[in-house]
Amino acid sequence: MNSVLGESRQQLSLIAERRKSSMFCWGELIELTDVKISSQKKLNITRFLISEHLIDILLIMEF
Repeated sequence: MNSVLGESRQQLSLIAERRKSSMFCWGELIELTDVKISSQKKLNITRFLISEHLIDILLIMEF
């Protein structure tokens, strides 16, 4: 489970970096918080605190 969380954090960090450098700018990535895994729905719900706004990002994951 910890490796899944670690991989998820890495993937989301990479996605956030890509988004920041692309035409669509997220703003400054301040903090990655609250990684929650729901294995029943196979969704990884991660909250990014971006420019003082909390944004939920849903990723469909295979377990």
